[in-house]
Amino acid sequence: MQQFWHISEEEPFEVSERAFAGEKNIYIQSENAFIFLCLEGEAKIEVDLWRYTIEPNSQLVLLPNAVLQVHHASPNFRLLCIACLGELFHELSNCLEPPFFRYIKEKPCVLLDEREVALIKSVAHLLEDVSQDRENPYRRQMAANHIQNLFFHFYSRTRQFFPNNDSKWVNRKEMLFKEFLKLVLRYCATEREVTFYAKALNITPRYLSNIVLTVGG
Repeated sequence: MQQFWHISEEEPFEVSERAFAGEKNIYIQSENAFIFLCLEGEAKIEVDLWRYTIEPNSQLVLLPNAVLQVHHASPNFRLLCIACLGELFHELSNCLEPPFFRYIKEKPCVLLDEREVALIKSVAHLLEDVSQDRENPYRRQMAANHIQNLFFHFYSRTRQFFPNNDSKWVNRKEMLFKEFLKLVLRYCATEREVTFYAKALNITPRYLSNIVLTVGG
């Protein structure tokens, strides 16, 4: 992933356009989150072993630790990418219901209408402006707000497809903590490393440690 995007604690987000002319057999796995919008061309891809075709106006959302493979890209294949540090993504998305993340994992690729495409492009332009404003002390927070608003939009657009659940809603940290406890009970005899449990939950070890401290503490 590092050969395409450069995300770090100091630079927790990036907006860019990438051309993958004729590329094939690209393998990407990252702890960060990505929103891709196909601007031109076509590609045959897999996300977590499920096959998709990317064409103009296709949106692809990759949650942290998702696996993307590009099997073939046309000579004119071009993407708009909004990349977000995994830790920042978890901060921004903590208030969203767990079914949202399951839905995104099951349907990471969708075809958008022109209105939705225009929205993503407008957010990308706002993020580009913030990225260039190096002297702004609120730069990180402004970028975080733009990205969070975009995920709120995805959430509102997809919420109708979530399965009905009459039980009391719990926030994502609580849900992840409960899943972590189940994994510990199952694997504690053979697995002692935080990285094992973080990978199983599709989050970073640092975020898992934070969950244990804030929810389980």
